[in-house]
Amino acid sequence: MIIKDDDNTFDTELILKYARSKVSMSEKDYDAAYKLIRKRYGYIRNMLDVHCCSIPEFAEIKKLLINKNNIKRVISNYGYTKEEIEFYMSFTESFNTNV
Repeated sequence: MIIKDDDNTFDTELILKYARSKVSMSEKDYDAAYKLIRKRYGYIRNMLDVHCCSIPEFAEIKKLLINKNNIKRVISNYGYTKEEIEFYMSFTESFNTNV
């Protein structure tokens, strides 16, 4: 799958391979992709956040995304596809230790 941000285009398969250290990719490109994924996960988290004063746990956001209405909210507000949402969640769970 391809994800885009302004002038940048990223291949999610290449990002995953790099994250698993199985292929070379420029560190600059990986860092840009990582920041984009982290930013978009943050948007999803903030939209679904039911707490006003604390950041919800990753597991809580993941649970909220089981509800199709929440997925539709994210899609309608941000224009992400369901596959993109699943990728952002999966990547964040696997490679972002700060959630």
